[in-house]
Amino acid sequence: MKIKHHPAPAMLAAHAQGLLPTATSAALAAHVEACSYCQALCDELEQDAAKEQLGQSMALDDSLFDALLLRLDDAPADAGPAKEAPTAAQNQLTINGESFTLPRALRPLAGRVGSWRRLGSKVWSADVDLGEKAAKASFLYIDSHTRIPKHTHGGEELTLVLSGHIKDESGRYQEGDFTHLDQQHEHQPYTEDAPCLCLTVLTAPLVFTGPLGRLANPLLRLFF
Repeated sequence: MKIKHHPAPAMLAAHAQGLLPTATSAALAAHVEACSYCQALCDELEQDAAKEQLGQSMALDDSLFDALLLRLDDAPADAGPAKEAPTAAQNQLTINGESFTLPRALRPLAGRVGSWRRLGSKVWSADVDLGEKAAKASFLYIDSHTRIPKHTHGGEELTLVLSGHIKDESGRYQEGDFTHLDQQHEHQPYTEDAPCLCLTVLTAPLVFTGPLGRLANPLLRLFF
């Protein structure tokens, strides 16, 4: 499948320089792993950063993932005890009778995934405990033929599609696609004949805008 939706170059540049929250960098690294276009762009950004910082032509690490692993290792103690290297089973997420293999860039997160909780009848969410407050990462599983209530955003919402596809008023997003929305965007994502697994990163709670959804907004703030 061809990836059609990418992070902005400025966000990739900040990622390459280690300036973003760990949750955001994890989502970007997983997208870059699957996207040859962004891999090439990151290579250029890394080379430019090396020349600017060191004053000479010098290649940084071949992979963005090594830097991500180091950042995860440096997470605060309250993010949980150190974990052994994940096994094949630990590299998977299982929900609703289905198992999904995580991209290599997200496997360091496997030991930090919390319990799945149901949000409505056909949506499940599992938070990723990274011990930081700047952004909140969660895996989101949306069953087939399901609509998320219409909402806007209290901050930024990053979404990386890991399996299946999802649609909204602006288009169709499939495996590897990356979206970046903020307070200016209102949408209502939905699935079709197959479920969808995503990694989402929020800097503030969603803000539901439908008549019934508005009633849930105070509760969402409590759980963020």
